[in-house]
Amino acid sequence: MAGSLTDFGWFTTWVDEQLALCLSFARPIGAADMLRVLGADSDAIETRTLREADDDPTVHRVLMGHRDGWRYALEHLTVVGCDPESLQRLAGPGEAFALCYTQTISTFLYARGGELVSGFDMDAPRIRYGSEPGKFDAEMAAAGFLDPEPPGDAAGARLVAMLFGIEMDQQMLEGPLPSAVLPAPA
Repeated sequence: MAGSLTDFGWFTTWVDEQLALCLSFARPIGAADMLRVLGADSDAIETRTLREADDDPTVHRVLMGHRDGWRYALEHLTVVGCDPESLQRLAGPGEAFALCYTQTISTFLYARGGELVSGFDMDAPRIRYGSEPGKFDAEMAAAGFLDPEPPGDAAGARLVAMLFGIEMDQQMLEGPLPSAVLPAPA
Protein backbone atom coordinates (compact mmCIF):
# COMPACT_ATOMS: atom_id res chain seq x y z
CA MET A 1 0.00 0.00 0.00
CA ALA A 2 1.29 3.38 -0.97
CA GLY A 3 1.16 6.42 1.28
CA SER A 4 0.19 6.65 4.91
CA LEU A 5 -2.87 7.46 6.99
CA THR A 6 -2.04 11.16 6.70
CA ASP A 7 -1.05 11.22 3.01
CA PHE A 8 -4.40 11.78 1.27
CA GLY A 9 -4.11 15.33 -0.06
CA TRP A 10 -4.17 13.94 -3.61
CA PHE A 11 -7.66 12.53 -2.90
CA THR A 12 -9.19 15.97 -2.32
CA THR A 13 -7.74 17.19 -5.62
CA TRP A 14 -8.92 14.04 -7.42
CA VAL A 15 -12.49 14.29 -6.04
CA ASP A 16 -12.63 17.99 -6.98
CA GLU A 17 -11.83 17.04 -10.61
CA GLN A 18 -14.98 14.87 -10.82
CA LEU A 19 -18.53 16.19 -11.12
CA ALA A 20 -20.05 13.34 -9.13
CA LEU A 21 -18.76 9.98 -8.09
CA CYS A 22 -19.52 6.96 -5.98
CA LEU A 23 -16.95 4.54 -4.61
CA SER A 24 -18.57 1.42 -3.24
CA PHE A 25 -16.72 -1.50 -1.66
CA ALA A 26 -18.10 -4.90 -0.67
CA ARG A 27 -16.98 -8.29 0.60
CA PRO A 28 -17.50 -11.11 -0.04
CA ILE A 29 -19.04 -10.53 -3.47
CA GLY A 30 -18.13 -11.63 -6.97
CA ALA A 31 -17.73 -9.21 -9.85
CA ALA A 32 -20.84 -10.46 -11.67
CA ASP A 33 -22.97 -10.09 -8.52
CA MET A 34 -21.67 -6.58 -7.89
CA LEU A 35 -22.45 -5.57 -11.47
CA ARG A 36 -25.93 -7.12 -11.21
CA VAL A 37 -26.73 -5.10 -8.05
CA LEU A 38 -25.55 -1.93 -9.80
CA GLY A 39 -27.67 -2.76 -12.85
CA ALA A 40 -24.72 -3.22 -15.23
CA ASP A 41 -24.35 -5.85 -17.95
CA SER A 42 -21.72 -8.35 -16.79
CA ASP A 43 -21.56 -9.92 -20.28
CA ALA A 44 -20.10 -6.80 -21.88
CA ILE A 45 -16.90 -6.08 -19.95
CA GLU A 46 -14.19 -3.87 -21.46
CA THR A 47 -10.98 -2.60 -19.93
CA ARG A 48 -10.94 1.20 -19.68
CA THR A 49 -9.33 3.99 -17.73
CA LEU A 50 -11.54 6.47 -15.89
CA ARG A 51 -10.89 9.01 -18.66
CA GLU A 52 -11.87 6.48 -21.35
CA ALA A 53 -14.98 5.48 -19.41
CA ASP A 54 -16.12 9.10 -19.64
CA ASP A 55 -15.47 9.47 -23.38
CA ASP A 56 -19.21 9.51 -24.20
CA PRO A 57 -21.33 11.57 -21.78
CA THR A 58 -24.49 9.72 -22.85
CA VAL A 59 -23.11 6.33 -21.74
CA HIS A 60 -22.60 5.73 -18.03
CA ARG A 61 -20.02 3.15 -16.99
CA VAL A 62 -18.79 1.59 -13.79
CA LEU A 63 -15.14 0.63 -13.27
CA MET A 64 -14.37 -2.32 -11.01
CA GLY A 65 -11.36 -3.51 -9.08
CA HIS A 66 -10.23 -5.58 -6.14
CA ARG A 67 -8.08 -4.36 -3.26
CA ASP A 68 -7.18 -5.76 0.16
CA GLY A 69 -9.95 -8.38 0.11
CA TRP A 70 -12.61 -5.92 -1.07
CA ARG A 71 -14.25 -5.65 -4.49
CA TYR A 72 -14.90 -2.03 -5.42
CA ALA A 73 -16.88 -0.11 -8.01
CA LEU A 74 -16.25 3.44 -9.17
CA GLU A 75 -19.09 5.33 -10.79
CA HIS A 76 -18.64 8.75 -12.33
CA LEU A 77 -21.81 10.83 -12.79
CA THR A 78 -23.97 8.07 -11.27
CA VAL A 79 -24.33 7.06 -7.63
CA VAL A 80 -26.20 3.74 -7.69
CA GLY A 81 -23.78 2.11 -5.22
CA CYS A 82 -24.34 4.94 -2.75
CA ASP A 83 -28.08 4.34 -2.60
CA PRO A 84 -28.81 2.74 0.81
CA GLU A 85 -30.93 0.00 -0.76
CA SER A 86 -28.22 -0.86 -3.31
CA LEU A 87 -25.55 -0.80 -0.61
CA GLN A 88 -27.58 -3.18 1.56
CA ARG A 89 -27.82 -5.59 -1.40
CA LEU A 90 -24.08 -5.25 -2.04
CA ALA A 91 -23.42 -6.15 1.58
CA GLY A 92 -25.59 -9.28 1.39
CA PRO A 93 -24.39 -11.57 4.20
CA GLY A 94 -21.09 -9.64 4.36
CA GLU A 95 -20.42 -5.92 4.49
CA ALA A 96 -20.24 -2.93 2.17
CA PHE A 97 -19.48 0.76 2.41
CA ALA A 98 -19.62 3.71 0.05
CA LEU A 99 -18.26 7.20 -0.34
CA CYS A 100 -20.46 9.50 -2.40
CA TYR A 101 -19.34 12.91 -3.65
CA THR A 102 -21.66 15.15 -5.67
CA GLN A 103 -22.07 18.89 -6.07
CA THR A 104 -24.69 18.86 -3.29
CA ILE A 105 -23.88 15.95 -0.94
CA SER A 106 -20.95 13.95 0.36
CA THR A 107 -21.85 10.85 2.36
CA PHE A 108 -20.32 7.79 3.93
CA LEU A 109 -22.55 4.73 4.34
CA TYR A 110 -21.83 1.31 5.87
CA ALA A 111 -24.01 -1.81 5.63
CA ARG A 112 -23.55 -5.24 7.19
CA GLY A 113 -25.67 -8.35 6.74
CA GLY A 114 -28.03 -6.54 4.39
CA GLU A 115 -28.78 -3.75 6.91
CA LEU A 116 -27.72 -0.09 6.82
CA VAL A 117 -25.70 0.14 10.04
CA SER A 118 -24.15 3.59 9.94
CA GLY A 119 -23.69 6.60 7.76
CA PHE A 120 -23.20 10.32 7.90
CA ASP A 121 -23.05 13.46 5.80
CA MET A 122 -19.33 14.18 5.41
CA ASP A 123 -19.99 17.93 5.12
CA ALA A 124 -22.34 18.00 8.13
CA PRO A 125 -21.25 14.95 10.18
CA ARG A 126 -23.89 15.47 12.85
CA ILE A 127 -26.41 14.23 10.25
CA ARG A 128 -26.41 10.46 10.78
CA TYR A 129 -28.09 7.38 9.36
CA GLY A 130 -28.56 3.70 10.14
CA SER A 131 -29.32 1.41 13.07
CA GLU A 132 -26.02 2.34 14.82
CA PRO A 133 -25.40 5.95 13.75
CA GLY A 134 -22.58 6.45 16.28
CA LYS A 135 -20.73 3.24 15.41
CA PHE A 136 -17.68 5.03 13.97
CA ASP A 137 -17.54 8.11 16.24
CA ALA A 138 -13.94 7.49 17.37
CA GLU A 139 -12.71 6.97 13.81
CA MET A 140 -14.69 9.96 12.55
CA ALA A 141 -12.97 12.12 15.19
CA ALA A 142 -9.54 10.73 14.29
CA ALA A 143 -10.18 11.38 10.57
CA GLY A 144 -11.09 15.00 11.34
CA PHE A 145 -14.84 14.89 10.72
CA LEU A 146 -15.71 16.19 14.18
CA ASP A 147 -13.26 19.12 14.06
CA PRO A 148 -14.76 22.63 13.98
CA GLU A 149 -13.42 23.20 10.44
CA PRO A 150 -14.52 20.89 7.59
CA PRO A 151 -11.78 18.31 6.97
CA GLY A 152 -12.04 18.15 3.15
CA ASP A 153 -12.48 15.13 0.93
CA ALA A 154 -9.19 13.57 2.06
CA ALA A 155 -10.91 12.68 5.34
CA GLY A 156 -13.08 10.15 3.48
CA ALA A 157 -10.01 8.30 2.20
CA ARG A 158 -8.42 8.54 5.65
CA LEU A 159 -11.56 7.07 7.27
CA VAL A 160 -11.57 4.16 4.79
CA ALA A 161 -7.93 3.42 5.60
CA MET A 162 -8.58 3.49 9.35
CA LEU A 163 -11.77 1.43 9.30
CA PHE A 164 -11.01 -1.11 6.59
CA GLY A 165 -7.24 -1.02 5.96
CA ILE A 166 -7.68 0.16 2.37
CA GLU A 167 -5.28 2.90 1.33
CA MET A 168 -6.60 4.19 -1.95
CA ASP A 169 -4.32 5.57 -4.62
CA GLN A 170 -4.91 7.16 -8.02
CA GLN A 171 -3.91 4.05 -9.96
CA MET A 172 -6.65 1.94 -8.35
CA LEU A 173 -9.21 4.62 -9.19
CA GLU A 174 -8.12 5.66 -12.67
CA GLY A 175 -7.29 2.24 -14.10
CA PRO A 176 -7.17 0.67 -16.53
CA LEU A 177 -9.90 -1.46 -14.94
CA PRO A 178 -12.72 -3.74 -16.06
CA SER A 179 -15.68 -1.57 -17.07
CA ALA A 180 -19.36 -2.18 -17.78
CA VAL A 181 -22.21 0.01 -19.00
CA LEU A 182 -24.79 1.16 -16.45
CA PRO A 183 -28.40 1.88 -17.34
CA ALA A 184 -29.18 5.55 -17.94
CA PRO A 185 -30.23 7.33 -14.72
CA ALA A 186 -33.97 7.80 -14.38
